[in-house]
Amino acid sequence: ALISLGGVAALAQDWPAKPVRIIFPYAVGGSGDAVARNLAKRIEIATNQTVTVENITGGGTIVAAQSVVNSAPDGTKLFFTGTESMSVIKHTNGRLPIDPEKVLTPITFVNTLPHWLVVRADRGEKTLPEFIEFIRKNPGKVNVSVNSIGGAAHLSLASWAKNNNLNFTIVPYRGSAPAMIVLLGGVTTAPVDVVGSSLPFVKHHKAKALSLLQ
Repeated sequence: ALISLGGVAALAQDWPAKPVRIIFPYAVGGSGDAVARNLAKRIEIATNQTVTVENITGGGTIVAAQSVVNSAPDGTKLFFTGTESMSVIKHTNGRLPIDPEKVLTPITFVNTLPHWLVVRADRGEKTLPEFIEFIRKNPGKVNVSVNSIGGAAHLSLASWAKNNNLNFTIVPYRGSAPAMIVLLGGVTTAPVDVVGSSLPFVKHHKAKALSLLQ
């Protein structure tokens, strides 16, 4: 994940001179959201200025990116997102209203978030090979969710399906939290999720992890 800002502006050394908003393009409740809020607290401590997190979902992170680009280039509105928002999405969506690489300025990398494939705790599969076998026996009937369109989880899952000749449907949701809710409700078969987002469900035996997705 990285922090970016819109426009090109000469920021004073006493930044920030007024409250800062961190725009996060996914739903509340995921591990990325927790990282964004922890980052906000650290900036508050370092600058003695109010920093808030605003969740703006939709458009594969582009709606949030646009809100930053359309704001004043004074450094008080930051974009906290995955690298897919900066470099990948324009190659997977030919109708973007902006080119993130041209209108956003990267500031720094913040952290990395590994993904894994999880299923409900009451499913019979205990290993990834067993889950693969289930997909092969039920071609086209398995739904695997991801936390955004064109993101790291989506691309990794699509690549994994192609490399293993697997036939299943990829279903994107606006964040990890909604994807886990539909999993537990029996709507989807499994999500590829950020480890930190679904770890509490695994610890409380509501879901089980089969493998990190390579």
